[in-house]
Amino acid sequence: MDESVYHAQISLMSHLFNELTSSDTANNGILSNKEFRDTLKKAFPLKNDSQIQELIKTAESQLGTPQEGINYKTLFAENKEGRAGAFITLLREQQTIEKQDYLNEVRRELGNVRELKVGDLREAFHSTDPSMDKQTLESYLCYAFQTPKESLEHASPRDINTVFQRLLAMDVKRQGPSQMEN
Repeated sequence: MDESVYHAQISLMSHLFNELTSSDTANNGILSNKEFRDTLKKAFPLKNDSQIQELIKTAESQLGTPQEGINYKTLFAENKEGRAGAFITLLREQQTIEKQDYLNEVRRELGNVRELKVGDLREAFHSTDPSMDKQTLESYLCYAFQTPKESLEHASPRDINTVFQRLLAMDVKRQGPSQMEN
């Protein structure tokens, strides 16, 4: 696993915690169920309702007894062995599944090719995720082809399985809504 995946997970947790804290106008660490749901949707605009609902149910389950609100700070606590609770574990699992689904979508866009050219992968990313910025796309391509940016256009074709193994090992994520959802 690339170090970027670890940093992305930390960033994801930090982003969510900051969003939850911003929504906590009483500053008591507790949000109403509606505030919690709305904040999850705001923090993760690309997640569908089913994913949001799964996070809510897992949070409620982790917290135990039914309460008036969600004590969101407790959801971020680790146990004695340093392991995250069910909510954070689910969030990470969702992130991994979203990456796999996204890369499968990109791969389907390529068809049945064995050798992959930089231009073909660039086009597949553009087609699958038109809102991706140039810098992000270039970083994905450089990592996938193990080539510096300056040499990217001259990189020789690579085995498609090798390219996608590299992409799976790094922090890759959809930048905009899925075209299949529109």
